[in-house]
Amino acid sequence: SYRKNIVMVINKIDILDMSGGNHGEDTKNKVVQFVTENAADLLGVNPIVIPISDRDGLACKLIMKSISKEEETTLWKRSNFKSLESYFQTTLTTQSKIQSK
Repeated sequence: SYRKNIVMVINKIDILDMSGGNHGEDTKNKVVQFVTENAADLLGVNPIVIPISDRDGLACKLIMKSISKEEETTLWKRSNFKSLESYFQTTLTTQSKIQSK
């Protein structure tokens, strides 16, 4: 059967950095879980939910040459853009398009 994946991107996840300990990870996980569960109820399928911080991702890309590798890794990891880019790179290939048809 032919079926498309539903991808939902939660932007501005960085606003939760100050909520609770561990840079708001518990709150971020609750937001992702809430979106996943409610979207599944509405759509009838489990979506792929990727939380990102466009602010941190853009900052990392713009200043990549002027920061240390350690800072780049921290900023890049916090943005979660790697997950989004990886998803697109693996699902938007010619081979994956052929397999989905």
